[in-house]
Amino acid sequence: LKPLEAIAGVINYVTRTYPWLTPYQYGVYLQLNSCRPGRNQDGWRDDGFQISDHDPLSDQEGDGCAAPFYDGTNSTIRERLIFFKRIKRLPWNVKAMEQLTSPNSLVKRPAKPAIGAKVTYSFGDASGQFFGQAEYEQDTDVIRIDVGRWTKEASERGSNFWELATIVTKVEDLERRGKLSQFSEVFVFTDNFVSEGVFHKGNARSANLFELMLRLHLTMMRTGAKVHVIWIAGKRMISNGIDGCSRADYDVGMATAMIHPLSYVPLHATVLERNHHLLDFVRDFTELRELHPLTPADWFLSAIRIKGVHLWTPAPGAASTAVELWARAAQVQPRSCHIWLSPSIWTTSWRKTLGKASDILIELPFDNVFWLNDLDFEPLILAISFPLLHSYPWKIKFSRLHQRFKDQLREVQHPGFSHVGHCLRELWISANKWKNRAWHASCFHMKHDDPFPRALFPKPDLLDKGGVTDWEFTR
Repeated sequence: LKPLEAIAGVINYVTRTYPWLTPYQYGVYLQLNSCRPGRNQDGWRDDGFQISDHDPLSDQEGDGCAAPFYDGTNSTIRERLIFFKRIKRLPWNVKAMEQLTSPNSLVKRPAKPAIGAKVTYSFGDASGQFFGQAEYEQDTDVIRIDVGRWTKEASERGSNFWELATIVTKVEDLERRGKLSQFSEVFVFTDNFVSEGVFHKGNARSANLFELMLRLHLTMMRTGAKVHVIWIAGKRMISNGIDGCSRADYDVGMATAMIHPLSYVPLHATVLERNHHLLDFVRDFTELRELHPLTPADWFLSAIRIKGVHLWTPAPGAASTAVELWARAAQVQPRSCHIWLSPSIWTTSWRKTLGKASDILIELPFDNVFWLNDLDFEPLILAISFPLLHSYPWKIKFSRLHQRFKDQLREVQHPGFSHVGHCLRELWISANKWKNRAWHASCFHMKHDDPFPRALFPKPDLLDKGGVTDWEFTR
């Protein structure tokens, strides 16, 4: 057990320099935790497992190993026979790390491409028989379209394999043609969300998808190129014509060379640049007519230094940086309120962080009210971070108020846009009442295990005269 823990610690430090090893350390940690109760045959935790219902004798399967443990009765460390399960993923991960660390000389990984970096955009889609790929290199007038047919074996492996294989084969083709180097950056667009998730997380339980991701990481390591896999809506893939190429139809979208390829993926455009009426929507449910969106410069200054209501509308290409600054501003100014609006593009790297830093996060479907442009199809992400409360539970997201409105928003976000605005206005007003409510001795009940008991209470005569509307207890 101890040697495996030491190996896991070394790998953890190595991944800070070589991040392409990160997905392959899962197998080591799953093997280490396979002795814990409530784990399935793959090492993952079972949903709904309760430690109180666990029978220790049921885990005595697999390979036994003497390991130190603390029995909870005294301060001594004893030896106990712990039973480990064989994790299928561990051999795959070890094989992958052996291949990724096989070169005799150290691989130099550039922190970012140089100023003269070559940027390539690729679109890929696949069907049961064919796959289509489009390639555009920035500052050129050439669009390369490749169409292929799956072999009989590949055509039986499912849509997730087809979509990810289309991405991997395109990147490997760029390497063969000498288009990839440490000064290259490749943006690959797909309408398969699993491909984006597997690329960013490396959490593929399928052996076929695992092998494809290993090939992609090996290509990135050999060339030093930076690759991004980005999900876009299926309707966007249809509009740019790549969906048709995978079905042998070449009369739509980029295949006709009538529209610039980058117009199909506006990573630089904010939601207000796509639809300026969304600003009126936010002003309506907040009742703040003077509310203006923050500029990128304000993310670093005004949002952190000035207390108030801040509207964040980052472009998809800058959303990852904006989320980090959003979380920092919420900590520095706990009395500020932050509102987030962005299209649901390139979200895998930051959406989880945004959900943790915000009180409520909803995804509004696209329709004619959201987007004025016919080329915009992705849903709209709306997140709100309210100020901290003066009392328990300290944040709106942990209160009954949040759960009630969350259920309402989930019900009304699909039928129409106006119902969402009405519900958000009610939530905004209710949250502000919670934020501004005062302490009252008559309705306050101290918990017996409160680590910060209130040391000062208002006098009863002040309560009767209404003189404690802005009272805050000292601790």
